[in-house]
Amino acid sequence: MPQASFALPEVKTTFPRLANYFLHWTISEEEARELKKWDLLILDMEVQERSRRELQLLRELNPNIILLAYITSVEIRKDALTLPEGVAPLRRKLATSYLKPEWFITDVGGSRRSFWPGTWIVNITDRAPLIEGRRWQDVLPQFVSNEILDTGLWDGIFYDNGWEDPSHHTGAGLDLDRDGQAESRESVNAVWQEGMQKLLENTSRLFGDRALIMMNGNLAYASQVNGLMFEYFPRQGWAQTMAKYKTSISQNHPPALPVVNTIGRTGKPDDYSQFRYGLTSTFLDDGFYSFDSGLTDHGQTWWYDEYEAFLGEPLGEAKKRDVSNFARQNLETSPFSAGLWRRDFEKGIAFVNSSTTTQTVELPIEIEKLRGRQDSVVNDGLITRRLQIEAQDGLIVLRPLQTIVGAPFENGVFARVFNAAGEVARAGFFALDRREESGVVMASMDLDGDERVEKVKREEGGIVKIIFGSGQQTSFAPFGAGARSEEISLALGDVTGEGVKEIVVSYRGQVRIYRIDGTLLVTPFFPFGSRYRGAVNVAVGDLNRDGFSEIVVGAGAGGGPFVRIFSGEGRLLSGGFFAYDPRFRGGVRVAVGDVDDDGQAEIVTGPGIGGGPQIRIFNNKGQAAGPGFFAFDQSARGGVIPIVADADGDGRNEILAVTREAE
Repeated sequence: MPQASFALPEVKTTFPRLANYFLHWTISEEEARELKKWDLLILDMEVQERSRRELQLLRELNPNIILLAYITSVEIRKDALTLPEGVAPLRRKLATSYLKPEWFITDVGGSRRSFWPGTWIVNITDRAPLIEGRRWQDVLPQFVSNEILDTGLWDGIFYDNGWEDPSHHTGAGLDLDRDGQAESRESVNAVWQEGMQKLLENTSRLFGDRALIMMNGNLAYASQVNGLMFEYFPRQGWAQTMAKYKTSISQNHPPALPVVNTIGRTGKPDDYSQFRYGLTSTFLDDGFYSFDSGLTDHGQTWWYDEYEAFLGEPLGEAKKRDVSNFARQNLETSPFSAGLWRRDFEKGIAFVNSSTTTQTVELPIEIEKLRGRQDSVVNDGLITRRLQIEAQDGLIVLRPLQTIVGAPFENGVFARVFNAAGEVARAGFFALDRREESGVVMASMDLDGDERVEKVKREEGGIVKIIFGSGQQTSFAPFGAGARSEEISLALGDVTGEGVKEIVVSYRGQVRIYRIDGTLLVTPFFPFGSRYRGAVNVAVGDLNRDGFSEIVVGAGAGGGPFVRIFSGEGRLLSGGFFAYDPRFRGGVRVAVGDVDDDGQAEIVTGPGIGGGPQIRIFNNKGQAAGPGFFAFDQSARGGVIPIVADADGDGRNEILAVTREAE
């Protein structure tokens, strides 16, 4: 079989880092669409045969997901040969074409040994007989290479049962070389570890750098794999497991991909304290977190509020804190011991209370607690400096939002943050860049594709000023000197498809498009006809996934709530639609962006002054996605300004509803 071409995905460096240990032999399309949300996914190898279309769909939905094929390293099902055709084709092939009966482990009486119900244990040691010059430690990697990795569907392999003390699982009296004599536990363990190490050596030699290797095992094998799984955390004790977890990361072959797996004590998804304890403990170092019902059923798509809390990059190592004097730093980083631990991130903080008593913390800064849809008692959304963390529990908190990046806004306005369903996503905040004057309209984003942030400002006298990431500046007056700045609407987007942003401005009924050097790009146009000289609100975004941003306009105060769509050349693409009651004369504010994470931008609207603060969402045909929602008190009549931007830096847009006065 020709060798498949591999290109490993980049390993995520921001948190949360999420894994799912999903061991069903099939996955449905619905499950695939749920599982795409995880960063690292361990699936049974049979999925490639029984649910190949869904496996391929997973990759399409999330090209950056890490997919590992699960296989047991030293066990084979007793019924591998008798299962109905097609139920477990890879297990059948492994049993018929690769495994030899002489390689099963037996005791001094010649009986095969079992650990997990319904399986036999295979002898991985050098005391197993050579058959055709090979042992199990040789043929299993060959099976994985030929039958699994050469399909090109996987990023690597996950070996289960990486034991270093097999006697603990099989009992005493093993006869590894079948000479009728029982071997000592010490002897069995020594040759077993040698055999497991040879399995990993052979696997690495076959795979090279084209695939990842993970193992559910022990520190004895940490240096030969990209990551170990710590299953049923913290079954062996918190401090002991955390020490092993930290040590494994330092020894793993890069990239290090350790997984901490915690199971709910009730077998249900609502064991929130156990969930948080495992999650926050994992975040004290650089692993991936997995939570499920475990033991007999690793196979859930449980999703939690904390999974959506974007923390960004870590800002250093975890540290144990003195609760009586929380300002003290660097008290302890290792070894782990019971107490209150903390790790700081760009966007938030993870706390772990591994002690047996509740801990109360007074912080020197305000933080934002998550707004929970599940455990709303703990995740109550408050801005506070005081935290209470129960024994053997954890807490994720966020740094409050301070400004808006990626879209124009008026400095100093109050913004509320929503998802597309109208649910509050974050606490409201005053969007303020303290380096700029209050009331200045500005936007910060990469305009020229150099991965540096530029700032665009609307200044007095109708001036648009651009401060490039290099420090250079340029200014121009898009409507001539003396234009009233407060009447200029500003938007930014790539209307040419060239990979750089253009500046779209409107003034007294006319829209103009400029390059970032101040050069006029196309002939100015009047989106509502040359006789209309009122305000025009503009927004820019790719509404049809063609790589070119469209220009969306809404009539200003004095006009109806009418919205139209134009190409970057000023060509009308849509006859338009009324976002609100046509009789309303306060106009309509517009924003554009992908708010439902489907890869295609939507149009988001808010009424002008005189209207209620109702946010609505439309597709590029003007079809509404439901009735919308009220961002502020629906009796208010100041309207609302919608902004679509990634408020928290997690790569997904939120809807920001802006008013000039906080309620």
